[in-house]
Amino acid sequence: MKFESIPAAGRMLSVYLPPSYDGGGSRRYPVLYVQDDAELMEHSVNYIDSLYASGELPELIVAGVPSGCRNDDYTPWPAAAVAPGRPGFGGAGRAYVDELADRIKPALDAHLRTMPEPEHTGIGGGSLGGLIALFAAYWRPDAFGSAAAISPSLWYEGALDYIRREAAPDGRLRLYLSVGTAEGSLKTNRQRGMAASVPEAARILLAKGFPPQRLRLELEPGGTHDAMFMALRFPAALRFLFGAAEAEPADLARSGAAEASRPAPAAADGRPTDVGAWSGRAVGAAPAAPIADVSRAASIDAAARAAGRREAELSALLPADAADLHASVTPCVALPVRYSVPGTECFAMTSRAGLDYSIFVHVPKKPAPPSGYPLLCAVDGNSVFASLAEAMRLQTRHPKGLPPGLVVGIGYPTDEPFATDRRFVDLTVPADMQGRRPDGTPWPANGGAEAFLDFMQEELLPELMRRYPLDPQRRTLFGHSLGGFFSLYALIRRPELFRSHIAGSPSLWWNERMLLELLPELEARLNSGGSAALMLAIGEGEKGSMLQDTRELKRRLLPLAESGRLRLSYAEFEGEGHVSVLHPLLSPMLRFSFWEEAGAELSR
Repeated sequence: MKFESIPAAGRMLSVYLPPSYDGGGSRRYPVLYVQDDAELMEHSVNYIDSLYASGELPELIVAGVPSGCRNDDYTPWPAAAVAPGRPGFGGAGRAYVDELADRIKPALDAHLRTMPEPEHTGIGGGSLGGLIALFAAYWRPDAFGSAAAISPSLWYEGALDYIRREAAPDGRLRLYLSVGTAEGSLKTNRQRGMAASVPEAARILLAKGFPPQRLRLELEPGGTHDAMFMALRFPAALRFLFGAAEAEPADLARSGAAEASRPAPAAADGRPTDVGAWSGRAVGAAPAAPIADVSRAASIDAAARAAGRREAELSALLPADAADLHASVTPCVALPVRYSVPGTECFAMTSRAGLDYSIFVHVPKKPAPPSGYPLLCAVDGNSVFASLAEAMRLQTRHPKGLPPGLVVGIGYPTDEPFATDRRFVDLTVPADMQGRRPDGTPWPANGGAEAFLDFMQEELLPELMRRYPLDPQRRTLFGHSLGGFFSLYALIRRPELFRSHIAGSPSLWWNERMLLELLPELEARLNSGGSAALMLAIGEGEKGSMLQDTRELKRRLLPLAESGRLRLSYAEFEGEGHVSVLHPLLSPMLRFSFWEEAGAELSR
């Protein structure tokens, strides 16, 4: 499967093209638009390729649509936050769906060999992305002929009321719903109703006359609201929307897909009659077509225990009047999914200059103080954010640990730890670099630090303030190597952006040590009554010239520290080199950023 980044209506789509697409010819393909930049596809791409190869799924185009603010784009109307200190919901979902239908879809149809008709176009997503996919089925059936709502956030204020109040969606649509039976079980707010809300929505849709053969409900016993379980359901959703749902009965029988919706024998009282089936019927209810499948990721071991547990889980979820909402339980293979640090999220930003950034965020579990969370921004986010987030998650757990703070990594849309060409532009001032780099490669373009600072000041920081409760007076900027140079440059030239700065192994050699020549600007400002906080750190095993430059900078700054105008911390880490110094630096820099009393402890 081939991946392409395709711009459409101001968004950079992540588009997965099927294996035969590059074969040329005039063949056109169905399209599924997926929220959250197609993360669901990313977690199951190889398995879907195998479904293509086996003929179990027709080849299609999957277009991942990014969101700058999913709490706005994926919600149908404004709503308050689910917990104190968490962001609220903007309710811009109708505008987002219309943008998809009227701008993004036509742009992609013009760029690729798509089948543009609604019957060949679907929309899908997980969580809030699943919620807005379901609402798209209500609002724009002229554009989307099918919708996959995987673990949809139907706990959202007013969502079930809307489904109860409005007529069912167009009966020509195909709707796929899924949820895990343990979703929301640990919540204490309105999200506690996650698991029950999805079968309830299916019941309402059937009661309003939506064709049962065009609705699929799948329950995942024990499934929680995690990417792992959502990714497991994504291939099944594709099969229903584009594969088995359109196949002839004979084809279904050959592929084994028909078994998923074929009633299994059950006793009259609705109790399980074998390990693979569960059925229940409300007294006096007319028989209806079965619509639900349930798959387990774990193997079914002890039959009696498994059957009893499934009966309890399913009977607790399915509405009492859900006529023949049949659920068959079959073992399935757990698909590998990419690990993510709990409590983290990511969103994409495109600067006014047209440059794409990936913004990684660790959101504290603890509520924000009245003034808001302190903020730590790290450049080179691809290389350092995950380590910072894990360290912060561990060190804020205990009541006597670090106070909560927001950690943000400013990165780039790549899986590599360093986006060399981009960072050389963003983190440096203009320099005429002659010859080649120490590794023998040419010097990349450079000199965009001022433009990067403009992006941070005018676009990124305001967006972070809009999304999260932040203290504008407590911001720290961290960078390592060229990022350390950048942090020092920001301290001197843009002191209003961040109160504290951390420079790890700073590249003071850049442009003939020009930062040392700028120090009088910092000295003059601090001697005129200003204040600043700076942490310098380097590994003792680094190049002698880098150690010498960093020690020289410390020597120049000591008078300001001794006068009380500069909170200065300095550390040399024994045995550490230019890269290995990053991890021993994590804990001291977190204390420096979030623990006000740490300055005296660290300074030396």
